Amino acid sequence: MKEIDDLLQKAVALLRQAEFTLDGGHYAFCVILCYYAMFFMVEAMLFSRGIMEEWTLFPMELSELGHRCIIKSFCEHFVKTGIVEAEFGKMLRRAYDLRQKGDYVIRGSAVSEREARECLEGAKSFVSRMESYLKKVE
Repeated sequence: MKEIDDLLQKAVALLRQAEFTLDGGHYAFCVILCYYAMFFMVEAMLFSRGIMEEWTLFPMELSELGHRCIIKSFCEHFVKTGIVEAEFGKMLRRAYDLRQKGDYVIRGSAVSEREARECLEGAKSFVSRMESYLKKVE
């Protein structure tokens, strides 16, 4: 499915960019990119089950409520059913929290180097795991 392929390509490109931003010391930007790489894979997973297509019938601005709803839908359809291991649901929620921190904390160092490195490693693992699932269901 073209949408799934496009989302996978976006996720991989974002992970490459996240590595550059981490190396450049831009930790908040790194976690933001990691989160969106994971989020695009969540969308791909939902497309694979026909769930995301239903959402696109009702255009909505992807506000924070929209992000939380899509994450919740992923966890309900993939994590709670055992299709995807629980650790990946936790990784996604952690990346979401770090992205919030990176986007909205103004004072001080919002995201540490350690947090950014852990988020990047988690995002790589997440993208790889979701890609593996998607290849099985093609």
